[in-house]
Amino acid sequence: MQWQYPALAAWAVALSVFDLKWRRLPNGLTLGGAGCAIAYLLVQGQSPLGAAPSSALTAGFGAIIVSMPFYGLGWLGAGDIKLISAIGLIGGVKVLLTTFVLSSLLTLPYVLALLARAGWRGENPRSVVGRIPQGLFLAAGLLAAMAGFSHTGPG
Repeated sequence: MQWQYPALAAWAVALSVFDLKWRRLPNGLTLGGAGCAIAYLLVQGQSPLGAAPSSALTAGFGAIIVSMPFYGLGWLGAGDIKLISAIGLIGGVKVLLTTFVLSSLLTLPYVLALLARAGWRGENPRSVVGRIPQGLFLAAGLLAAMAGFSHTGPG
């Protein structure tokens, strides 16, 4: 097993713990992950998960542009945006898209449970959005994507 996989798994777990416990993603982890991915890209000529530089840079910087409207709507926090960008830099376009789809599927039951609970309590359903630890689900989606690509590579 390559050293990147356990290191990225530990990074994802740390992000999950911070998001669950304090509802924030520290810059040291999000920007640190992005910085390490860029350094790896410069030294090795590929992303930590093997994506081409063009794919990693497109995913990393494109993720910021695509996710900013969701930040404006209050659906994502600044830490989530930085995490999405770091994931793109780490794995490239395929890993980022796979992570996004998997994290969305993992988020759905949680959101449905929050909506049901809000309904039972007579709360505004829009208040649920601020209670979603999206970093946890993004990290879990990345771990699932890494497991899927560990034998085939990100392409």
